[in-house]
Amino acid sequence: MKSVLLKFLIYSFVFMAFVAMDTTLEDPVLNTPVLVSLAFLCTFLVMLYLIVKGSVWQTIFINLLSLFLIIMVFEKVLQVQEKRKDEANALVTVFSSGQSLFKPNSRTGYVHIPNYTGKAFGKVGDTILYDVTYHTDKNGCRLTQPVNPDSQSMLFLGCSFTFGFGLEDQQTLPWLVNDSLKQKLKVYNFGVNGYGPHQILSFLENGMVDTIVREKPKYCIYSAITSHAERVVNLYPWGYKDTDPKYALNADGKPEFTGPFADASSLTFSVESAVRDAALFKKILKKKSLSDYDLELFVAVVEACRDKIKDRYPDCEFHVIFWDDQYQQKEISERMIAMLKEKKINLHLMHNILPDYQTKAYQYVIYPRHEGHPNGLANQYIASYIRREIINNHNQLAYE
Repeated sequence: MKSVLLKFLIYSFVFMAFVAMDTTLEDPVLNTPVLVSLAFLCTFLVMLYLIVKGSVWQTIFINLLSLFLIIMVFEKVLQVQEKRKDEANALVTVFSSGQSLFKPNSRTGYVHIPNYTGKAFGKVGDTILYDVTYHTDKNGCRLTQPVNPDSQSMLFLGCSFTFGFGLEDQQTLPWLVNDSLKQKLKVYNFGVNGYGPHQILSFLENGMVDTIVREKPKYCIYSAITSHAERVVNLYPWGYKDTDPKYALNADGKPEFTGPFADASSLTFSVESAVRDAALFKKILKKKSLSDYDLELFVAVVEACRDKIKDRYPDCEFHVIFWDDQYQQKEISERMIAMLKEKKINLHLMHNILPDYQTKAYQYVIYPRHEGHPNGLANQYIASYIRREIINNHNQLAYE
């Protein structure tokens, strides 16, 4: 009986291996590191079974082999379920140029490619949500309008909300602000898709802004969202980004750079990444919630960004435009707002900027339910607010 069971398990494994090597399949069986690792482990157990003598060890190896094969099957089933769900509901972004918008960077994990021009379109099923063209300048910044190089400047920091994900250059917030000012300031769009304030702080600490900005900055606008607190501690909803800069609070409560979240070349990193990306692991272990320390670190990093700007550019005003969450993360959002106010951060809340934001936020996103980035209408309102409440009243500090 034992011999029959072993043969069945071996034949099942060999069949899966042959299917996996069939490159003509659209979705090969062993298509993730964790499945490949389990396959090699099963092979090793088969070899051990054939080598060792004694019924006790052979029984152990058979049971282990059975266990890992069951795990492989469950993992594959969950992957198929996730793929079907994604195909039905998830947004797929395609760069028609065939070239990614990103390149690695030792200080921030990654940056945008300089002098990039490429069309990007997002779709859900057969529905096209946006079809736009991205341009970056020689520094990798999203393109803004050229102005007199001797003028003062305005810096925009943040993530895809600042960059203008899913929008044309002319629909981005920095471009619209520059438009409303009739190009009186040189505007820099330092927004990078996926960034958190920890990467912005690293950007500032390593002088990456100084090497780009030639004009004297008058204003600095950081667009913050609730999930930035998650990014500071590497809790990205789309996975881990272990090459990003890691900060920790020191004895004085100030953020200190401690290196990347993990060494991407280490064996430990490879194993941990494979396990964390497994569908079974994600199913069993839900995403960790934010702790008090995580929120304190987020606020400390934002405060450090403000202080860095102030130290480097004494006449530059630092403002935070905060997309306060009205739904799933409302409690976290309110705690973040309260903590930012305690630090006397010049804070501007989105519900005071966008009409009916608390009840009709859907009208300010690219495509409700599927694509929640700000649309051109939202940026028009925010640009008008910045011109009216920040630039025209730059001596008035309002902690809303």
